[in-house]
Amino acid sequence: MSKKLIPIVLSVLTISVLFITVGCECQKSKSICAKKTAKNCPAKKQIIGGWYPVFFKSYNQKQVDSVIQSIKADKVKTITITYDNNKELADKIKENIQKELNFAIEMNHVELKNTDTVKFNKEQVTLTVYSK
Repeated sequence: MSKKLIPIVLSVLTISVLFITVGCECQKSKSICAKKTAKNCPAKKQIIGGWYPVFFKSYNQKQVDSVIQSIKADKVKTITITYDNNKELADKIKENIQKELNFAIEMNHVELKNTDTVKFNKEQVTLTVYSK
């Protein structure tokens, strides 16, 4: 019996978040903390990087506004827009963000190749938002 791979389809509303945090030894041991200065050992965990994708099958002003609000809140370092066949949608998203803000956005054309087991949605546009 042959196994068929089922491709994972990500919906327009799917938003994933990845954050990497670094803990401090001070939180684990008060004796270590007594030997360290506050500069070397902050009390809070620090976010050192992260990213999340925003998927578009069609233009969605609410999603664009959400990205704009994140930029205005100074939470976004960079944005990359990745597309295959739908350059028109990618350009529209970029233009609408940039007419609101002066923010550099990288465009990335990726030619997706379907296989016997994987079929891509070549019309989908993905914003990869890199957090500060």
